[in-house]
Amino acid sequence: MLERALDLAVRYAAAPVQNSDQCCVFARLVLVGLYGESVVNRAPVSAWHLWDVARPWSPVEAAVQAGITLSATYAPAPPVPRVGALHQIQGWRGTPGAAGVTGHTWLWWATSATHGYQIDAAAAPYRMAPGVEVRLRRWADVIAPYQYGVAIAALRSV
Repeated sequence: MLERALDLAVRYAAAPVQNSDQCCVFARLVLVGLYGESVVNRAPVSAWHLWDVARPWSPVEAAVQAGITLSATYAPAPPVPRVGALHQIQGWRGTPGAAGVTGHTWLWWATSATHGYQIDAAAAPYRMAPGVEVRLRRWADVIAPYQYGVAIAALRSV
């Protein structure tokens, strides 16, 4: 599943589609490629995106609603990724909706309880260049900036 997710991520970097440089759009497109549009769209398309700050965990909730999750954990408890699984993650750097606060959605492949691959749209303001970023990272470092919390959905294999 990791190889297929990476293949899809690279495909969107090589041939971007509208808004695929936005984190939540990118993650949804990869999931459509993995599970199919009819499965992913069991949740409304708008639920996959961070348009409603009253629903700060909507991308993870959408994965649950689409029926593609093994488990889901919502903030503020520190989540633990499932080893050998792809995850949809949503984090917030502060209270959603507050001035200057940003959220972020990405995919994560856990190689262990402490490390994994972050698969990410790389157009966010803190990135050097647009595209797709895949990096081996330490889980604690990845979630550290998200003071408000992180929600995580372990996704079932395809």
